[in-house]
Amino acid sequence: MARICCLLAALTLLPGRPVLSWPDIISRIERGAAASDEAALRTAIDDARAFADAAGLDRDRHLALLGSAYAANRLAGLQGVEPAESSALLQRAEKDLREVIKADPRSAEARVLLAAVYALTMIMAMWSAALLVSAAVAIIAVVLVNLARSGLKRVSVKPDRLIASLQENVRWAKKQTS
Repeated sequence: MARICCLLAALTLLPGRPVLSWPDIISRIERGAAASDEAALRTAIDDARAFADAAGLDRDRHLALLGSAYAANRLAGLQGVEPAESSALLQRAEKDLREVIKADPRSAEARVLLAAVYALTMIMAMWSAALLVSAAVAIIAVVLVNLARSGLKRVSVKPDRLIASLQENVRWAKKQTS
């Protein structure tokens, strides 16, 4: 916590660099991506990385790294960006994503789905990309449920060994009483 306070205090002393919150960084990334504005995306990447370095909570750091990776991906795809710079941006984004997934591998599936939505936004609207990914997940879920259901139909839940053992116990008890 003290580290965040010191960083925020240092940022307020820098001329022209106001302290940004996570919503401010997100709005910069969204504006830069929507307008294909190199300068805005570069600033958003720097801000997200500074926020990640100053974050006290792992969740905040992970969100900032994801935001930085997304902005770097969008910047790397712009026409005016040199191939060498584009490659460097994508390598840094990959490093950030690997760090996030390494820290919390349980949520890697959700991030993959989100990445699929973002990838599809390059060729279609966001809502249709989300709908398409959701439909694909629903179809996969239905197929898996049907496979599980058919597998359960083949498995006998009748406790055959228990029934045989109880019948044997009944026969033994009848012998003892007669």
